Amino acid sequence: MGKVKVYIDGREFLAEEGEFLIEVALENGMYIPHLCHHPDLPPTGECGLCIVEIEGVEGFVTSCTFQVKQTVSVRTRSPEINRLRLEALGKLLEGHPLDCSSCPKYLNCELQSLKQYLGYSDNVQKTSIRSFPLNEDNPLFVHDPTRCVLCKRCIRACKDLRGIGILEVKEEKGLKYVYTPSGKPLMEEGCMFCGACVEVCPTGALRDKEEIIKGKRRKEALLPCSSTCPAGVDVPSYLRLIKLKDIEGAWRLLLDKVPFPDVLGYVCNKPCEAVCRRGYLNKPVAIKLLKRFVAERVPSSFEEMPSKFSGKRVAIVGSGPAGLTAAYYLRKRGHEVIVFEAKAKPGGMLRYGIPEWRLPREVLEKTLERIKAIGIRIRTGMKVERLDELKEEFDAVLLALGAQKGVKPKVEGAELKGVYVGIDFLSKANDGEPLPVGEKVVVIGGGSVAIDCARMAKFLGAKEVYVLCVEPYEKMPALPEEIEEAKADGIKLVPSRALLRIIGNSRGYVGGIEHAEVRNFSFDFKGGLQLSLIEGTTEELSVHNVIFAVGQRPEVSEGLGLLVGEKGNLEVDPFEMMTEKEGIFAAGDVLTGTRTVVEAIASGRKVADAIDRYLGSEGLEDRKRANGVSPVIEKIEGFGYLKRIRGGRMDHISEEEATYEAMRCLQCDLRLRIRPPRFWGDLEKKVR
Repeated sequence: MGKVKVYIDGREFLAEEGEFLIEVALENGMYIPHLCHHPDLPPTGECGLCIVEIEGVEGFVTSCTFQVKQTVSVRTRSPEINRLRLEALGKLLEGHPLDCSSCPKYLNCELQSLKQYLGYSDNVQKTSIRSFPLNEDNPLFVHDPTRCVLCKRCIRACKDLRGIGILEVKEEKGLKYVYTPSGKPLMEEGCMFCGACVEVCPTGALRDKEEIIKGKRRKEALLPCSSTCPAGVDVPSYLRLIKLKDIEGAWRLLLDKVPFPDVLGYVCNKPCEAVCRRGYLNKPVAIKLLKRFVAERVPSSFEEMPSKFSGKRVAIVGSGPAGLTAAYYLRKRGHEVIVFEAKAKPGGMLRYGIPEWRLPREVLEKTLERIKAIGIRIRTGMKVERLDELKEEFDAVLLALGAQKGVKPKVEGAELKGVYVGIDFLSKANDGEPLPVGEKVVVIGGGSVAIDCARMAKFLGAKEVYVLCVEPYEKMPALPEEIEEAKADGIKLVPSRALLRIIGNSRGYVGGIEHAEVRNFSFDFKGGLQLSLIEGTTEELSVHNVIFAVGQRPEVSEGLGLLVGEKGNLEVDPFEMMTEKEGIFAAGDVLTGTRTVVEAIASGRKVADAIDRYLGSEGLEDRKRANGVSPVIEKIEGFGYLKRIRGGRMDHISEEEATYEAMRCLQCDLRLRIRPPRFWGDLEKKVR
């Protein structure tokens, strides 16, 4: 198709032959009032607001349905046009509430904007208000038919954009409204909960439930899985690829953000699932389990080799998740990468901090082999305490030292024999040199490390193991499945209790503890625990070992000559990730203290981007994917009732199960692909 000239109110524009006139105007900053029109929906011309006059054409023409095929001269404003538009708007407003101030879309409403643009006065509205009950049956949306103006955008979005078609205009006692053909709730009618109807609604007739979106940014509210993921994984896209059985495509997409999806398939704390919008229907999608499925189905040899060698060399100190992530992406950018690890084997906290029952060693070894296969060298048994030599030999140095020093609170009896620090206890046990435990062990702390310590103590022979924490049971930081597994192992949970002191015996060993019930607790600005205890609740518990799992902090050698914060952490420029020394970078837990594996990965990728730019390159880029994701959704019978597959943290699922589970995704990202409507204030000032 060629170009044609279009004259709008005397201004000349070039348009694509066949383009709708209203789009020509809007694209060039010329506002034409409209309501039924939407840039992603087929035109109908029903609202009558977008009428214009075209030279040589008799009468008035709806600009949303008129396609320009030859040179035309258009007039969008005249007293008669304005009169007819006001008349059309009046018909749309029949039965609509006069007061809009109580509507959640107040001040962000297309209808309200139109009234302002056309100078419409509510005083001329004489029809009685339609009264329909508010419908909140849908778990995600509110249907307020009293505010509906019958523009039918929602009907077209459901039918023409998504291919579902479960909405229509209905009539009851002479009053028209939009709902399902049968009158049944959307869940029963086959709604896929994509949100397209809500997205295109120009009024407050269809809107998101306030309790779901209040106080959140748009993407955070509508696409919470990807927004909450520290690594920014495009969750809906890789689930869509699993549904299409494109496992290699899903693997490549995951590698854009995380270099070892296989590891995360076991140890990720899955914040995405906690906020998954599917959870409002029944249960969230098993995102973590599907990540593991993808990793298990991709051949170990499936790895794209790095780009051409850049001539730059990078040293990375530490082979934990942050260090290995940075190494992976920097090697992909063509840089030579050498990783220095103080311990005998690589992996950092993945190896020494996480027990094998949570992360099978064969999975970790497979990951390490894949990383080394792209040309990353790992030198173990090499503790770096000075930077001068490294800086001379390498173009950049990254410190990914982790947070390997366990915190031991200042409590009476902490110096007794048999008192351990969680990370040391786990590290030695995972390295095959476990510390001795007695028959009764108490672990202080409520997070994942505490649960790991408790289960490890049980594994090492303790008969009675307690987990004592200040948090109430429902707020314990450990994942629910970790807690359930601990209980299945016979571990006793003692929530909402605080350790007061450790009681020693005559030989200087632990003999028991004294603890009390917690009314509430908080942390001061330095991270110190502030407790409020309930009087008269002090009890004693006979134990042989106390294991502190209440946090870790970095341990930075003075020989590195770097500034260290109050908590032992290194400090860097938040954007460049560089320390005060030129070319010396830092990432991961050494900056923040103990965080999750996925947070360490995110930090490692961020610093890789910064180092790549520092070395004169363009930084990391996301894999370019085609924008041709179909807006059409396959209608699935009983979609809202599809149950989550059963699968524990160590379970394996079939391709059939994975495809089924991926189908449960609401594909929330499709809603964000819908183009927004144009308000007149965005294009030009109001013309009086």
